[in-house]
Amino acid sequence: MIELKIDPASKRLLDAEISRYVAKKNSDGEKAIMELGAHVAKGLAGKVQPWGLSVGKMKKYMLSIEKQANRAVKNANVMGDAGTASAAHESRRGRRGQVSKNLQTTGQYQQKPISIADRTAQAKKKAAVAGTAKGAWLHCAVKCFSAIRIPAFFRKFLKNGSMSKTGQGLNTTITITNHLDYIQNAMSGDEIKSGIAIGYRAMIGKMKRIIEK
Repeated sequence: MIELKIDPASKRLLDAEISRYVAKKNSDGEKAIMELGAHVAKGLAGKVQPWGLSVGKMKKYMLSIEKQANRAVKNANVMGDAGTASAAHESRRGRRGQVSKNLQTTGQYQQKPISIADRTAQAKKKAAVAGTAKGAWLHCAVKCFSAIRIPAFFRKFLKNGSMSKTGQGLNTTITITNHLDYIQNAMSGDEIKSGIAIGYRAMIGKMKRIIEK
């Protein structure tokens, strides 16, 4: 789980811009901060591998996961140390869930081969949930601001995220939480900082465009 707060102190440098933005839109400070929270959450989603929110890139990533699952099973057959495709795959995934390309996949099998059907099912199953970590952050985003734009591809993954708020107006504090138990392994501290910065830049750009109309 990763929990992040956007509070009055963290947005102090934006106070003037937010006030002008709110006045131009005839809105209120709380809504503007909710919008900022949505952009931050979207920025964080973009810093989960594969970086960005490109649907084409995600589809390539899903194919890569299928290949990794197949590689893990082939290695298990050669090494003779796993009875199912799931066990073979999970035991060969690294800290970030990747399977090394250096695994031996050819040679005499040391066990009864895991079936092709089992191997294929595991590969498809894992590929199908490849957008889950991004989806949890995007879930936070839509909870903050339902009008935030996200690719339709990710809408089926909108779960495992939450948002809460305290305070009022420009003193509103937003807390966004990605509840996945593996998200801390999936994202480094630098990636989290970068995602937050991307979100702030997106909101600043949006406010400037509205203010300068």
